[in-house]
Amino acid sequence: MKGPKMLISHETPIELLNVFSKINDYDYALVHLFEYPEYKEFFKASLKRGRKVYLDNSIFELGKSFDIEKFAKIAIELYESDGDLTVIAPDVWNDSKKTIENFDKFKKIVPSRMRLMGVLQGRTTEELMECYDGLNKADIIGVNHLSQAFGDISDLNEFYGVVENRTNFVNLLKNGKRLHILGLLHISEVPQYSLLSNVYSLDTSFPVCLGLEYRAITEPLCRKPLWNLESWRIQRDKMDP
Repeated sequence: MKGPKMLISHETPIELLNVFSKINDYDYALVHLFEYPEYKEFFKASLKRGRKVYLDNSIFELGKSFDIEKFAKIAIELYESDGDLTVIAPDVWNDSKKTIENFDKFKKIVPSRMRLMGVLQGRTTEELMECYDGLNKADIIGVNHLSQAFGDISDLNEFYGVVENRTNFVNLLKNGKRLHILGLLHISEVPQYSLLSNVYSLDTSFPVCLGLEYRAITEPLCRKPLWNLESWRIQRDKMDP
């Protein structure tokens, strides 16, 4: 049976934030881009307008989570805008123990009522489940798309195998906490997650990145397009300083 509507937000270039806010169910912010004043002001204004905002720790873009102390300062500033804010606590790639430690440390230095997402990390399904249990104080649990537990991506068959492995894992959690799906590997995941009542939200750069590569959403893939918009932004800035 179909669950409640799954909220979806598309990650977009800074220049298109206002356009995509008309399409997105909520606004998705990357903390490392707050160095751009127009980016920061967009999300502060979004909260004041009553929009739901997620603040990400930028681990996917930077290779590691944004500095905890600096991240907490930015999160608190947004929190004081008195809007509907969810903050994704700093996680550590494929390390369940350090991810839980980071979550607990971050929770202690931000306001107690700040809504926090804990992200599942681990090298095996067992470690992901241990992380799930360790993040019991999180308001929502994020499931990333690059955990070693889902397998390595090297060719077409393995790519779709990783897609299937993550959807199967999410199904294991269908009677548990509210979930957020961090990034799509493939568009085929969307209808499967939308059937689960505890999958509350999803973020993706998938359709936008496909467009930037001039590719059709229906064509076979052996990798996620562009991997992230940060790569595109850096390349663009080099060409047009």
